[in-house]
Amino acid sequence: MMKQFRILFVALLAMMSVSPALADIWKDANGVKYELMDNMTARVMAGDDRESDVFPAHEGLTGDILVRETIEGGYTVTEIGQGAFMLNEGITSITIPKTITIIDRAAFAFCTGLTDIYCYADPAKLRWSIIDFYPEGMSDRATRFHVSESYLTRYKNKFSDANVTFVGDLPENEGAGSIVSTFNGWDGGGTYISGQMKTQEGNDWYMNIPQSGLNVYYTFAGPTADEMESCIFIEASSSFEIKAEVTNMFPVSGPVHKIVVRVWGSVRTIEADIIQSGDNNKAQHQTARANVGNNYTDVELYFDNNIEYDDASVKLTICGFSPMNIHSISIVQDGEGGPATSGKWGDLDWKVAKYGSLNLMRDGVVTEVPAYQLTISGNNEMPGYSEAKPWAAFQETITSINVAEGVKNVTYGAFQKIPYLYDLLLPSTVESIAGWVVDNFSTIVNLRLSEGLKSIAEYAFPWCTAIQEVTFPASLTDLSPLAFKGNGIQKLTVAQGNPKYDSRDDCNAVILTAENKLVMGTPKTVVPATVTVIGENAFDNMHKLVDFVVPSNVTTICSAAFNACYNLKTFTIGSGVTAIGLDALKNSEKMEDVYCYANPAALTWEDYDNEKNFQVGKITKFHVVAGTKSAWETKFPSLNATIVDDLEGSVDTPEGDVSGDGTTDAKDVVALMNYIAGITADISATAADVNKDGKVDIADIVALINLIFGK
Repeated sequence: MMKQFRILFVALLAMMSVSPALADIWKDANGVKYELMDNMTARVMAGDDRESDVFPAHEGLTGDILVRETIEGGYTVTEIGQGAFMLNEGITSITIPKTITIIDRAAFAFCTGLTDIYCYADPAKLRWSIIDFYPEGMSDRATRFHVSESYLTRYKNKFSDANVTFVGDLPENEGAGSIVSTFNGWDGGGTYISGQMKTQEGNDWYMNIPQSGLNVYYTFAGPTADEMESCIFIEASSSFEIKAEVTNMFPVSGPVHKIVVRVWGSVRTIEADIIQSGDNNKAQHQTARANVGNNYTDVELYFDNNIEYDDASVKLTICGFSPMNIHSISIVQDGEGGPATSGKWGDLDWKVAKYGSLNLMRDGVVTEVPAYQLTISGNNEMPGYSEAKPWAAFQETITSINVAEGVKNVTYGAFQKIPYLYDLLLPSTVESIAGWVVDNFSTIVNLRLSEGLKSIAEYAFPWCTAIQEVTFPASLTDLSPLAFKGNGIQKLTVAQGNPKYDSRDDCNAVILTAENKLVMGTPKTVVPATVTVIGENAFDNMHKLVDFVVPSNVTTICSAAFNACYNLKTFTIGSGVTAIGLDALKNSEKMEDVYCYANPAALTWEDYDNEKNFQVGKITKFHVVAGTKSAWETKFPSLNATIVDDLEGSVDTPEGDVSGDGTTDAKDVVALMNYIAGITADISATAADVNKDGKVDIADIVALINLIFGK
């Protein structure tokens, strides 16, 4: 069995592998083979060996294996290839040098004799694709993975899934510094206050990571360091935004012209606060946007240098996604000028100009500051998300954005991190709007969409509940139901002449005309009498929706139509509804009453038994037509609600539905014949009298057959 599983594991790994370009092979005296790469680096041969084209790359290796730092010809060994030592059960130890930056998947898989690995590689630079000693190689954590004491915590945090026991008993690497990482001053003019990032000791800068589940690694200057030297590296296992707070522990006196932060990675925003102790009038706050990608970027935050500080403190809040790298922080006290007010953004032009004033509250004090309008102009497309926003210094005080004629689109994230945006005015030349143009819960109120717009992607304006009125132009033909997810729109219309959508009967919704399908709703929607379908996600996450009526002309409520309408308290389902899709009413956790006139025999409900439908514990009352409670309990026994049969009226039974299953077909003919023959009495007597002559007999069988075949 063990052998069969190994073969399966190897085959699976082979399917996952990607064969590298053909390289020269060099073998050392112990039989370890190295592939010579074009960039003067080498790697321990991967398991997709070109000599045999089968796993493993090495066979018969035993004892202590030393991976070399360099080999003949001046090649530096930087990688241990996929499956490199796989199935070599005679290996007892492997030594990994400091030059290694990649250990590929299954490098040590099924090395059942491997008791010790001695690793000198820097964990901040190391990428280890862990499928090692898995699943039937070594027993749990039996292999000791030796590292230096200064690296021990970082290895434990970064590679916690590795099936090894980390031990911090190796001598320190050459070039590895202390736990404190020095932050050097920025290389520009002016007077600088520079310090160190405090971790376990030191008193110049202090770093706080508020969230749990984050790993912080430190890299240091030294013979093996590259452009990552002297920096803090922050990594998280989740995709959620992370935040680092950095505070200087020494006082700042005199003016502050700007703060320069050199960053790398997925940094999105940097906020800086200068606070004069005991004097809130001297507090200053600035925000800068940094989409910096994989290159170092100096983010500059400018301040009013007419203010003289006396023992003030500086706090930086750096937000983004894993990983983030903070290389240096500098406080520039002297200098002239300020942030640019115009320039190029990709192939477009931008400028900011004063546009009234804005009252901001900082530390309990309301301060009036200038407001700005941002104008984007040119005859081209907007740049992508990774392009830095050159107006970052004004982001917090921009209240209006005017996109001029000629600009062709609005890209993903174009106007995020503008917390007080009120107006967004788009021209007729904009044909497409991507997702997440603004942040969720943006304060935007006035949105102008012009004729010429063709498409709006999902999550373009998510949870923008301050938008009161939207008119979709006649040119719009591609609208995601989630474009305005969770909206609070009070008036929604589609311009006359739109070939695909309409907003008939002033319904405050978007209808897919050809299908009579409501595809986007609002808290003010009234479903028209001609609509037959409530579309997927039509009211998804609409937190302002409190009560809603699905009229009898609607037959289908699609998947997630009312998902996460957390404040929905009353909901009416009309008698014509025959289908309710998956998650249609999921997370309606405040639902008090559902009034359902539908026929249970005719209704299909994909996840009626989902415990997240309605309030937990069957608190929600599910009102049904008097006399149908038993039918509901029989067909939907696990409904998370208390069924109450107190509604007046009757459920609609299709003509000829003798069996009572909601449809008229051959099963009804059989049921009627069995009834007449005295075999069963369990039928709908009303439906059985198909010809309406007051009795049930063979004539009704003939009438039912004619009904089914449309005669």
